[in-house]
Amino acid sequence: MFYKDSAHFYIIILFLGIIIVLALKAILQFTQIGNKMPAIFKSFTKYIIVGIILILFSAFFEFFETIEIINNLTLKTQITFITHFFFYAGLSMFIVSFEKLYNLQGIYKDIKK
Repeated sequence: MFYKDSAHFYIIILFLGIIIVLALKAILQFTQIGNKMPAIFKSFTKYIIVGIILILFSAFFEFFETIEIINNLTLKTQITFITHFFFYAGLSMFIVSFEKLYNLQGIYKDIKK
């Protein structure tokens, strides 16, 4: 079990903080891209931001599992399932977002041909 006085606890909090900062930076950058070229990137940025948020939720649940706040084995198993669910849902949103970017409509479809 991790204690608040141990170095491992602070390293885990540091990594979670880095993940949060990088996720927020990515969300802001994708939002700017979507606002600058909404015809092309609006649906792409919408899905990729949802994917980033889902993976961020996965990191939060993994954090709670790692610091071992919960000692009940059933709840640890459920947290593992929730972590995997959010992570794979986030990856699915990434796939959907790039599919939206690949299958553009209108004049962009004509330019591809």
